[in-house]
Amino acid sequence: MYVARLLGRFGGVKVLAAGLLLQGVGTVAMFAPPQDVNLAALLVTSSVMGLGHVFGVVSFITVMTTGVTEEDRGVVGGLSQLPRYVAAIGVSGLSAIAAARTDALSSGAVPSRADILGGLHAGMVTAGVVALAGALLVGVVLGRRTTVRVC
Repeated sequence: MYVARLLGRFGGVKVLAAGLLLQGVGTVAMFAPPQDVNLAALLVTSSVMGLGHVFGVVSFITVMTTGVTEEDRGVVGGLSQLPRYVAAIGVSGLSAIAAARTDALSSGAVPSRADILGGLHAGMVTAGVVALAGALLVGVVLGRRTTVRVC
């Protein structure tokens, strides 16, 4: 409901860019906490990341479906779900990055907490940079549009 108000006030493109920016900042901020971080810091960074994700998903679907004719709504609705499936590949890639970094930091058969945290940091920074790049791309490419294209 809150996102709907923001969409009405600022428009889908701005809310989408802001959502991706928030998600990227929250994700990259998860890189900063040390090994012995407290729960409050994790909750704050996770909340920022999650809030940005919600803003991004809702505004993405709004931007994608705005101005679409009734005949094309089903196709566009289906296409709007495509990123969810592509993201599953991204999760696998981020897991591979985290595992490779953990393995590189580990000096023995069983990685230490610091090694695992180093691997998680590598995955989180990668995810955050991708979200920030998405925010920049949305701002540059969609920000120039002044009208909605009707298919």
